[in-house]
Amino acid sequence: MPRNLIHMDKLIRVALATKFKQEDVENILLICEKTDNISVAVEILLGLYEEPKFADEAKDDEYYTNRVFLSYDPFKDKVTFSGNRVIKTYAWFLKGALPIDDNVVSEHSYANDAMKEKNFKGDRDEFESLYERKLWKQDVREKAETSTTSSYNWIKEEKTYELAE
Repeated sequence: MPRNLIHMDKLIRVALATKFKQEDVENILLICEKTDNISVAVEILLGLYEEPKFADEAKDDEYYTNRVFLSYDPFKDKVTFSGNRVIKTYAWFLKGALPIDDNVVSEHSYANDAMKEKNFKGDRDEFESLYERKLWKQDVREKAETSTTSSYNWIKEEKTYELAE
């Protein structure tokens, strides 16, 4: 075990012994080690834990719009949010062609599947020299769904509002 972990282990044991009976510390540590985040478990037991503050909303990203904070799980360090899922459909087009319905060569995602559909006789490199996969359609689901992200990502993407002067 690395020296710094041994030192932290000693610090945690001493800290827990200030609040609990010495003979209970080992069992408490066993329980803490079964959580996804030992330090949060110890902080909660010692009465030191403070939940981070999160904005009610986050900016739209490529997967969700209208993202609204629902809850935070400190053990997993995950934010649960609701949002409307962005559905993207890609298709194959002749290089340089506009991504419109009339120009679709294949709706398959993978080059090999598109090549089979078109009975393309060349290899993949030749296919990709003539065709390119582009975003064809993008829709947003009307019904919101729940998902999770790391607290780091949520904080990084929080909506901020500037006051007008």
